[in-house]
Amino acid sequence: MEYLTYKTLHIISIAALVVSLGFIIGGCWIGGKNALRKWGFITHGISWILVFVTAFKLVGVLGMHENFPNWAQAKTACWILLGLVAFAIKKKPKFVAIHYGVILILSSVAIGLAVLKPSF
Repeated sequence: MEYLTYKTLHIISIAALVVSLGFIIGGCWIGGKNALRKWGFITHGISWILVFVTAFKLVGVLGMHENFPNWAQAKTACWILLGLVAFAIKKKPKFVAIHYGVILILSSVAIGLAVLKPSF
């Protein structure tokens, strides 16, 4: 039961992270400092922390902490980069299309790694 609880919370926090990045991009598209952008950054920070807390709880439940697989390391790197994308969006809001593409690629790679669990 503990596994299903953490897995469900992990998936919800991933969805919240991706949605919050959409809010940040939408707020930058509108321009200026607005409520959409503000709530996007707040939600991004909270959901990003929850992604990692639930992920490391899952690692502990599954007993992977002694031998952390390469696919999990790559997935962790993707989520760290997705956390940093928010700062890139804030710094360079005029590159909305590029930021959107980076978010789509990084989140797709992370999800693909989690589902396929390739050995490399």
